[in-house]
Amino acid sequence: MAHLGSKGWYVKRLKEDCNVSKLEGKKVETFKTHILHNYYYRLLENSTGMDETNSPSPPPTDGSIK
Repeated sequence: MAHLGSKGWYVKRLKEDCNVSKLEGKKVETFKTHILHNYYYRLLENSTGMDETNSPSPPPTDGSIK
């Protein structure tokens, strides 16, 4: 297992968890760690409904939740 937060860790997570092998037509292995970090957390943010502050999105205000 790669060290948590290392380039190898991000590559592995993107490939296995997110099914991403290429970004902008290039292999994920060619990108620097900070690019992979930002992309990985943006994917997580979009898939979990979290906003930029890592807090849950507010509930809808249309009264659908009781």
